[in-house]
Amino acid sequence: MLLSGKTSGITATKPRVTAPPDGLLRAVGERYDGGPFRVVEPLAGGWANDVYVVEGDAGRAVLRLKHPPSDPESIRWEHDVVARVAETVPEVVVPLRGHDGSTFFLFGGDAAWLVPHVDGAPADGDRDEQRVAAARLLGRLHTATADVDAPPRPGVDGLAQLRALGAGGLRPEWRRRVATLHAASLRTLHELERRDAVRGVVHGDFFPGNVLVRGDRVVALIDWEEAHVAPLVYDLATGVWEFSKSELTHDFDRAAAARFVDAYRDAGGPVAPSEEDLLVPLIRAKRVLELLRAPTDRYVDWRYQEHNLRAAERLA
Repeated sequence: MLLSGKTSGITATKPRVTAPPDGLLRAVGERYDGGPFRVVEPLAGGWANDVYVVEGDAGRAVLRLKHPPSDPESIRWEHDVVARVAETVPEVVVPLRGHDGSTFFLFGGDAAWLVPHVDGAPADGDRDEQRVAAARLLGRLHTATADVDAPPRPGVDGLAQLRALGAGGLRPEWRRRVATLHAASLRTLHELERRDAVRGVVHGDFFPGNVLVRGDRVVALIDWEEAHVAPLVYDLATGVWEFSKSELTHDFDRAAAARFVDAYRDAGGPVAPSEEDLLVPLIRAKRVLELLRAPTDRYVDWRYQEHNLRAAERLA
């Protein structure tokens, strides 16, 4: 089944959603071919979205309901970029078009859309074959997205959010520790922007839950809600961490990370070796960003955020 969002271990999990809002399935059936639709099962993976496997006369699809903020311009940007990238990276799952040609609609102020159902499961970051397959996918993805001429995405700033966030909403005993890490992360952001690093559209959340596999073959890359234009090394750093981290030590396996980078580059990934010194600082900065965003998240798992804190301090 098509899954999305955080996976097992100490990574955050959200409360399970059991049913879509009243009237949503009827609205979907009015806008898309293949209706009427019924829910086969809700998926626990969606983070900013509620996600359901639905079935109609034409078979199964996945219904995504994005909770506020649902900025139509930002979603149009996302769906346009996804469609363009999928022309050369077939693992990218493209939203379906409704009767009116649009790829989403607003339901009670929230955006809803359908994507094809893909028979796959989240990748296992500890399995080397799947780690290498994911790295190769990221290399091909970056080759494609480096050529995509896209304007800045409305409302999605990536690491630049560090400038607008503070530690005030965190646990009092964490604030001083996080403030020190925040200052270091702002220096990393400044260095990243100073560099002449190769830029393009980054996925923004490249981790095993968004990379679906059958066996050891990647069959889908999903969940583009954090995609934006940025230096591609930011995405590479996210992938290195997520596919080689240790939840017990709050660190990552350097040998596994090196294999990830080698596979990325073998697949044509355009991030230059001269940018590899940014990987660990960017991994640390991403942990800090997740910490600072936690108080405004729809669901907060403080155990996962403690892992981010300890990892950021260890990597420092």
